[in-house]
Amino acid sequence: MPPSACSAPTAPRPTHSACSSPSPTRPGAWTVEVHADNPDLPRDAPTVLNAVGLTPLPPYILSARRRAGDAGDDADDRRRYQTVYAGDGDHPTPAASVAAPTAGLHFTPALLDSLRARRRPD
Repeated sequence: MPPSACSAPTAPRPTHSACSSPSPTRPGAWTVEVHADNPDLPRDAPTVLNAVGLTPLPPYILSARRRAGDAGDDADDRRRYQTVYAGDGDHPTPAASVAAPTAGLHFTPALLDSLRARRRPD
């Protein structure tokens, strides 16, 4: 995608600039284009997205923060906004389940163990 096709610049970083635009080949999807100022910087998708992306939070969390004047902390969001489905359940892997469905936040390893113990035989 030529740089001129970028329609929505993202927040600048000291080492990267990026922009996003609707994907020309996948309706409803977006394409992110990364321009690294240093050729030695990593270019693999997980590393780049970790550097330029923010945790997508549900609207009710964002509006509550705005009302409270709280800008939030993305590192804290990545750590806290996890479900038991990230990693092995006891040790979540932040990159494994960022922005998980909020209903899953109510499931804990203890609750799932309790449900397994109550499971009726077929």
